[in-house]
Amino acid sequence: MNNENQQDLAAELQKWNLLRQSLEDVEGMDDVCLLDTLEGETNLHEAILVIDEEIAERETYVAALSERIKTLQDRKDRHDKVRERLRTIVLQAMDKAGLPKIKAPHVTISVANLPAEISVEHEELIPSRYWKPQDPVLDKKAVLESINNGEPVDGVSVGQGRINLTIRRK
Repeated sequence: MNNENQQDLAAELQKWNLLRQSLEDVEGMDDVCLLDTLEGETNLHEAILVIDEEIAERETYVAALSERIKTLQDRKDRHDKVRERLRTIVLQAMDKAGLPKIKAPHVTISVANLPAEISVEHEELIPSRYWKPQDPVLDKKAVLESINNGEPVDGVSVGQGRINLTIRRK
């Protein structure tokens, strides 16, 4: 965020709060009148809108960068597929020719036999002794739901909710 815009917002917020404190004790001043006066005497709304423009600009940058990253990722994936095809061609050629190794000043290329791999076809049929136990994972949503339903849960406390900013662009 532009430092000057941030300072302007902080200054306007301070003016807003000082004026609000001084006007809260004025007799006959309702909330609507108070807000109208605060809006007219400060530039807080304008300072917020300036920062909102910067937020919109950053959102544009993020969208453009995301698209560029996607394009580059697609390019990387294409190069990776070609690399794999080329490796397969070299492997097949060396295997068919019976060449276990090729040495050159800058590279050594060799063919090796790898150990057998399994292919799982029906997980549910595999005996339990072949499964690794995993640590349990706390279901925070279920804990919160229980607390909200009045059921105490040992070892848990509920903190304050957070505030959220929503910006809808037209």
